[in-house]
Amino acid sequence: MAYRVEIFSRARKDIGAIEALSGSEWFSDFEVAVLSLRVMPRRCSVVTNLSRTGREIRRLLVGKGHHIYWVYFSISGQLVKVLHVRHVMRKPLSRL
Repeated sequence: MAYRVEIFSRARKDIGAIEALSGSEWFSDFEVAVLSLRVMPRRCSVVTNLSRTGREIRRLLVGKGHHIYWVYFSISGQLVKVLHVRHVMRKPLSRL
């Protein structure tokens, strides 16, 4: 069963800023990783401090070298909603 992946506005801004710094190779790898969420998105870990009743936030680790990012997303029915992209070295999120 395939899921549809939708990238929300905040994540689009994050991706644009990261791509400007990291280049097109990073974006190609990122795109492949995010589109892999079409199959088995629940394989990714739940972020308990960001989740609440009725809305589970999960994250996918993407990248290599100094360009490693968490992709935060939720699942609603057959839709994967990409909400935010954040470098792993930044302070952890307390809310989304």
